[in-house]
Amino acid sequence: MKHRYKFGFMTLFLVGLTTSILSTSVVLADEVSEAQNALDANKAQSNDLNQQIQDQENKVAQLNNQVANKTLEISKTQKNISANQAKLAKLDTKITKTQKEVKQRRQTLQSQLVNLQKQSNKSALGNVYADFILSGSDLSDIVSRAVAVQKINTANHAALTALTDAQQKLQTFKDQQQTQQAALVNAKQQLETEKAKLDTAKLEATNQQTQLQNQLNANQAATSGLQDQLKAAQDKQAQIEAALKAAQAKAAQTQAAAANQQTEATSAATTATASGADLAANNSDYQAELNANLPSSAANNKIIQDAMQYLGVPYVWGGTTPAGFDCSGLVYYCYKLEGKTVPRVSQGQSTVGQYVSLNNLQPGDLLFWGGVGTAHHVAIYIGNGQYIHAPQPGENVKIGSIAWFRPDFGRRY
Repeated sequence: MKHRYKFGFMTLFLVGLTTSILSTSVVLADEVSEAQNALDANKAQSNDLNQQIQDQENKVAQLNNQVANKTLEISKTQKNISANQAKLAKLDTKITKTQKEVKQRRQTLQSQLVNLQKQSNKSALGNVYADFILSGSDLSDIVSRAVAVQKINTANHAALTALTDAQQKLQTFKDQQQTQQAALVNAKQQLETEKAKLDTAKLEATNQQTQLQNQLNANQAATSGLQDQLKAAQDKQAQIEAALKAAQAKAAQTQAAAANQQTEATSAATTATASGADLAANNSDYQAELNANLPSSAANNKIIQDAMQYLGVPYVWGGTTPAGFDCSGLVYYCYKLEGKTVPRVSQGQSTVGQYVSLNNLQPGDLLFWGGVGTAHHVAIYIGNGQYIHAPQPGENVKIGSIAWFRPDFGRRY
């Protein structure tokens, strides 16, 4: 009888426990559902932020390319200004020399007139040339003097005309050069104004990109917390469900059997948790190995190996040397190292070679953002969905991923 009371009490206890577990399981199911819904919403928001970041990255790359091209234009215009200044300096020297020659020629003419006047004994007509001719001793002397005067006049007139014409031409050319110089200076000022606007736009785009990245980081942190919350609720629900099954199975058994069953359920839950941790660790190791190893074909590609030497080199607008590269400058320099010539800027680089879709990329292909002939960014594909590029000012040459900044097409040379 004592055992029957004890068994009856145990049965009532297990029934009550089962009812309590059922109620708890329903509550936990609601928690799991809410956590899952919140996690799904957060993941959707993360995907949206990722897309916005890609769009902003693309905008920054476009502005970056425009600034680099504008920098090249300013440099070219400055060279033209310097060359024009040198021309103006030479013209000033020539004009000064011509002015001295005109002055000397006039002084020579004045000396000739003085000498002629000295050779005239008297002034009959008030004209130096006429007086000189008429003061001849005889007709033959008069004719000789007339011929001499004509030769002097002709020579002086020709010399003065030539010098005056040369002086006028030099002055006209100088005026043209000064007009051209003013136009070049104005063009440079306009380019610098445009570049300043691009700098401002790029700064705003970069700041927006940073804000989006911060939102994404916060969202990812929240996602991680929700994943932990969901995992905890799922684990707890699994434990409750296991306990519910155990309580139902033990309703007709002894207390010892129920205790054993509960112990086995607890052990199984512990084992499942350990297995999940091992799986997560293995997946993490796999990802690390995937990122660390490039395909063997990349090791045999000279362009890739050349580019890898410059990892860490800073971005410089218009840069084409290891002191600093822009995106197209890195490609231009690496191809030049291998004795190959490609256009200097990304727009030109995107028009040569064979078009390649993103599904058929091979290590060594060039990746482009934008359109053919209007590309605003370029990188060198190294395999495994990765590429090496010079991103933007403030960053160094580094390896990027198509998953985070997706190009539009490739070219194979």
